[in-house]
Amino acid sequence: MNNPIFTAEDVEAAERLLLKEGAKFDEDEKVPIISCMDESIDVIACPGSGKTTTLLAKLCILSEKMPFDDGKGIAIITHTNVAIEEIKSKLGYKSDIFFNYPNFFGTIHSFIDKYLALPFYKETFNSNIVSINDDIYNLKLTRKLVPFSNLDKFIFARVIAQSKGKRLSRSELVKLKETFLNSIYMDFEQEHIVFKSNGKTLVKDPEKDIYKELYQLFYKDMLGQGYLRYMDSYLLGKLYIYKHPDVCKFFSKRFKYLFVDETQDNSYIQNDILKILFDQGETIVQRFGDPNQGIYEEKNLVTSQVIIPTTTVYEISKSMRYSESIANFINPLRVFNNGKELVGNSDVKNIAPHLIIFDKEKISEVREKFIELIQSYELTNDKHPFKAVGWVGYNENPERLTIQSYFPQYVSQKKVDIQIDKYNFHSCLNQNIKKKRTLGNVYNSILEFCVNYLD
Repeated sequence: MNNPIFTAEDVEAAERLLLKEGAKFDEDEKVPIISCMDESIDVIACPGSGKTTTLLAKLCILSEKMPFDDGKGIAIITHTNVAIEEIKSKLGYKSDIFFNYPNFFGTIHSFIDKYLALPFYKETFNSNIVSINDDIYNLKLTRKLVPFSNLDKFIFARVIAQSKGKRLSRSELVKLKETFLNSIYMDFEQEHIVFKSNGKTLVKDPEKDIYKELYQLFYKDMLGQGYLRYMDSYLLGKLYIYKHPDVCKFFSKRFKYLFVDETQDNSYIQNDILKILFDQGETIVQRFGDPNQGIYEEKNLVTSQVIIPTTTVYEISKSMRYSESIANFINPLRVFNNGKELVGNSDVKNIAPHLIIFDKEKISEVREKFIELIQSYELTNDKHPFKAVGWVGYNENPERLTIQSYFPQYVSQKKVDIQIDKYNFHSCLNQNIKKKRTLGNVYNSILEFCVNYLD
């Protein structure tokens, strides 16, 4: 079957579904992207450009042309479940087909888990994975650290060395030991113990006692019992590909298209797995993202490692979110520049960035000054209210700044939780579903409670 052809009528139908009445997709930048169905491309879009809506238009039109005669499907990969819900809400019933075989619609995590990590684990350990969750893993991991063992002493020495002579309280020492333990993992391919932040090897000699203890902890006690971190599932996924290289042919035969949204948020190993799986030339890969908004956990990671060059690069340079002055301010700060300047929206008020400078004794006035600035520019919007956002809600060290430093009436949920004397399943469940009630969060609550009390 030839690749589907999108007509002007198809694009107009998508406009009626996705845009405000009378609005049109930009003929210079967006329509060519929507209509491109015969080659792999990278779409690089600025903040507020409507790149996800552009992808939605492509999917909306595709849904009317599926199923394909050759029996192939499409894979749509996002970075978060929130993005999936957004796409479902915008497309409505048109999105139903994407959740049925032979299609896949889900996060990068669920894609790797379903097709690679879970099969490898079942094949290797002849059992099922209990949990793939960093928080649950770290809870269980710290409980398995035996006090005064060689490993405990090894970590203690490392923490003391890193503190550079600073006197540590008992609680600080315990926290730092947990942080150090959670910052390392086992590279199952090389069987080395490495740091998550930079990939540097901590221990690799299997004859050393400390290596044997770490191997016992990470491989037998954690992995062997079905507890994985997200990074572990990616490593197992790569091992599955290396062990069964023919699996790549399966993906090429099953998926005619691969669409990746918010690709800048994928880690290097996630992008590497996708590249290996779909590097057969049979699947058309179209990726949407903005490297200037990337969330890169790996240190020393450069843009060229995240943006995988393809034959064609499209760029959306017009932002509907930023004013012209903000766009001009941001342009020289952009890490990735493909030659196009970011263009601001002339309909958005030109307000220069503001930095509030204050003396320590006047910190309580900062919030009021923020409100004053909003009112002075008549920035009233019920649909998108302004919010004061802080990074640290609660800190045990009273000398450090928190949200409460600026707004004394604020009470951190973490502080409330710390004051709860009796930890029970009900409190655990409430903590996990306070933002969103999903079966996944309920499941995580059950696992977390079991880790705390049934270990």
